[in-house]
Parts: sequence; C-alpha cells; structure tokens
Amino acid sequence: MRIKNLNLILVIIILCLIIFPTIYKVYQTHHTNLYRVMDQKILEAAHLCYNKQDCINPIITLKDLYEQNYLNEIIDPVNKEVINSKTSININTDEISYIK
Repeated sequence: MRIKNLNLILVIIILCLIIFPTIYKVYQTHHTNLYRVMDQKILEAAHLCYNKQDCINPIITLKDLYEQNYLNEIIDPVNKEVINSKTSININTDEISYIK
C-alpha cells in the first residue's frame, strides 16, 4: 500500500512539473503575440499615413493617426486600457515609443 501511495505522489509531482511550466509558457507566448499584432496594426497605419503623405513628419503620434482616421482608439490587448494618444511611431526605424 505504501508503494502505491508513493508512486501516486511521484506521478502527481512529475505531472505538475510538466504541466505548470507548459501552461505558463503558453500564457506568456499568447500575450507576446497579442502585443505583436497590436504593434503591427499601429505600424501599418503609420506607414499608410506617411506613404499617402497625410502625415509629413516621420515621427507620428497615435493622435495623428486618430485625427486622420487611420486608426480607431487602440486598447491594450492584455489589460484592456486605452493606449496613450501621445505614443509615437518612428517610420524610419519602425520603433514605437509607448507613453504611460
């Protein structure tokens, strides 16, 4: 009986050592992908605005994209808060500078 209990405990521990890190990694990867999609959406809108010459400056803010109707209000996909409209996008380097 003791060996059965010990085996059961060992199986549970091994399963926990496999399942919990896997769930954590899937969760983190999902968040990373959500942010990647949001960034891509912002960059595409900024490039479109710049290429159509509606935005002249190579550093574009979200406010510019909102005013030119290239984007609707962007919401953080993880914490569901609105992204600050002063966030800037550099067209030359494809870099987004988020402002809290």
